[in-house]
Amino acid sequence: MTRPQANASDPMHRVLVTYAWVRSSYAVLRNLTEHGIQVWMADCHRTGMGQGSRLSAGFISTPPPYEDERAFVRAVAAACREHEIGLVFPSHNETEVLALVEGLKEYRAGVHADGGAS
Repeated sequence: MTRPQANASDPMHRVLVTYAWVRSSYAVLRNLTEHGIQVWMADCHRTGMGQGSRLSAGFISTPPPYEDERAFVRAVAAACREHEIGLVFPSHNETEVLALVEGLKEYRAGVHADGGAS
């Protein structure tokens, strides 16, 4: 079976999945890549299921989201800018952190509310 290719010019075909070390995030990675989406994995831990997967476009190390919420959001925003990621898929409690600091300038500068990268 041939995998569909992502439209490299469309940021919505580039996704960042957080909490990379768990099976559910790995399942998201597997499913999205099967549909031609480029997926970057992010986590504050260096080892886990998603961190070293050959399916991933890359791994992004972030600060622990509950130790320094602003640093976590800045790292997510920077990754989105650097890799032109159009959608963040928080797969665990990072959702709460991103929602609480939604108005943070660095986050808004990197990712639009509709998912498009700036």
